[in-house]
Amino acid sequence: MCWTFVIHYGAIELNLTAEQAEGYNIYAMLMFCLARFGFTYVLTSWHVQPARLLLFLATGACCCTVGAICLPGFYGLTSLLCVSAFMSAMFPTIYGMALCHVDSETTKLGSAGLVMAIIGGSMMPVTQGALIDLDWVILSLSSVKISFVLPLLCFVGVGKYAFWTLYQSDYHAMVQVSQ
Repeated sequence: MCWTFVIHYGAIELNLTAEQAEGYNIYAMLMFCLARFGFTYVLTSWHVQPARLLLFLATGACCCTVGAICLPGFYGLTSLLCVSAFMSAMFPTIYGMALCHVDSETTKLGSAGLVMAIIGGSMMPVTQGALIDLDWVILSLSSVKISFVLPLLCFVGVGKYAFWTLYQSDYHAMVQVSQ
């Protein structure tokens, strides 16, 4: 959703041409690619617990999305672009976390379910586009800015999953130590 509407955001909030706004979209994708390598390095070399990394990524994405909604002009656009860095390692981290304690028979079904969940997410950009088309203004925020509440809610969901997984693993570690 964030990449889909960078061009709308730039055109409506900063009066950029479609070509200029597309240039910012390319920056967002480049940021995504570089951050993927960076977060993979952090995960493997610093031995960071995946749930902790995912919680960090979700928190960063939420903060940047709030910035895209609330900050004016170029600051809001920059905040929107920074969301890409935090999205970069989310799916592979979720995928690994979800399947790490699953037996080999269930792994096939679980991995297929995770991949198919992406298809469910295909309805979200359509919903966000419909919100933009309503062309409303709330608290002097345009419908483009307001529409980013949708990805914000998704990032909150990712954060809840990370927090829950982190809490569960801490709980299980405490139980094992006490036994």
